[in-house]
Amino acid sequence: MPQIHKKVNYNGREIHYRDDGSKNTKTVVLLHGLLQDLTVWGDFTLKLMRDFRVKGFCSVVSYVPRLIEKLDAET
Repeated sequence: MPQIHKKVNYNGREIHYRDDGSKNTKTVVLLHGLLQDLTVWGDFTLKLMRDFRVKGFCSVVSYVPRLIEKLDAET
């Protein structure tokens, strides 16, 4: 399964995210801590995407749940 890196503009901010795995499975959302980026989830994402759709966001923000709904509606 391919690893897909994307960017979206949301509320005037450009947010980098990954959307990996099958869209026909349950979704797992990964958020990194301060001073980290999506690379912290590298090998873990590869293992999770065998059984789940994995969304990783390069921003720890309060509006992530609404952003996920927006992205799901677009795909």
